[in-house]
Amino acid sequence: MTRAITFTLVIVLLAAAAIYLHDPPWVGDLTYGFRAWDKDPVGERFRWTRGRGSFFVPSDATAITLKFRSYKPFPPNPIKVHVSVDDRWLATITLPDPLQPDPHHWVVATLPLPRRPMSRHFRRIDVRVRHWMESFYLGVHMGEVVIERPPKDQRR
Repeated sequence: MTRAITFTLVIVLLAAAAIYLHDPPWVGDLTYGFRAWDKDPVGERFRWTRGRGSFFVPSDATAITLKFRSYKPFPPNPIKVHVSVDDRWLATITLPDPLQPDPHHWVVATLPLPRRPMSRHFRRIDVRVRHWMESFYLGVHMGEVVIERPPKDQRR
């Protein structure tokens, strides 16, 4: 009898943990593959990317605006940044040579997010830069992300 109760309790706890971890509320604050926030000489915040990086946005987001720039004057230029959402390609953003015309120039891309029925509270955005500064393991600068959401009365 005690074994049956213990077994049932373990199964219930594992099921509860699986349900909770399927869509945890704290995942919206997670990032991976980016260095700490820094400021450029103008005072704008940015993060260096690494080879691959991920962050999360609310599932009701309709679009995101991403800002990138390259400080890498070495070949190959231009550098391409591949963006995907939930493991599906979203866009490829091409960054020009950072020395021409202005090394402080941001490439700004507003990307509409595909609407899909979803049970989760967050969507994962992946950023991939194939080439980075080898000795420092740095990719490109990524500015702050702007998330567009529907008005509160239209959210689900």
